[in-house]
Amino acid sequence: MKEEIEIFGVKTEKTKLEQIQFRFQFMSLLSAAGRHEEMNKSFGVAQDLVNELVEEEQSLPQKIDLWDLFTKDELESVTNTFSEAFSRKHGSIPDIFEIETNILFESEEEKNNARQI
Repeated sequence: MKEEIEIFGVKTEKTKLEQIQFRFQFMSLLSAAGRHEEMNKSFGVAQDLVNELVEEEQSLPQKIDLWDLFTKDELESVTNTFSEAFSRKHGSIPDIFEIETNILFESEEEKNNARQI
């Protein structure tokens, strides 16, 4: 998600990652110019942005690919079930296809935190 920020009096929209990248580029310019106090301030801002980004990512549901967890029989059953459903809708099964077997989940703690908000 992009946020509006002001850089040298100019308003622009940047994602947190873009802001972090900008801060590190800006820090190298400040360092080269010997402006270490401003560089340290910019580093603190970048560090805060990184921490926010990590917190946001940790609050997202976790994605697990179940493909490698299936037994051979389960894999065959899943493939047959998906193929049959596809065939019902489209009339045939393609020669080459890929099945995604991902599951998204939230821990009970994440669910409780979301309810409290």
